[in-house]
Amino acid sequence: LTGRHLAFAVRDMHVDELFGAVRVVEGLAKGNDPLHLHVREWARDCLTALAQDEDRHVSRVAVCSIACAVHDEDEDVRRWARSFLSREAQGMEMRSAVYAFARMAAWSDQSP
Repeated sequence: LTGRHLAFAVRDMHVDELFGAVRVVEGLAKGNDPLHLHVREWARDCLTALAQDEDRHVSRVAVCSIACAVHDEDEDVRRWARSFLSREAQGMEMRSAVYAFARMAAWSDQSP
């Protein structure tokens, strides 16, 4: 099951079920067990696909999940979340308030 397949599968879920599915994937994306690195990468791929989904109800939940990870205690998780938001915010035309905030934060980091 790829991230894109998961994003397609959750489109018709009730909002509570969607939140639950994203929370499960979010937990796996933050895992730091060296034996399960492939699971962490799969989960991050899923969150990325969910965040990029054309259905705003799906993408909003995933973007917020990723945005919450920018202050995670694990350095790798923080780096991944910040990198994702920075990269995605570059091409977004204020499609999401979280992306808009990420763009503003990136611009303020570049100010003298």
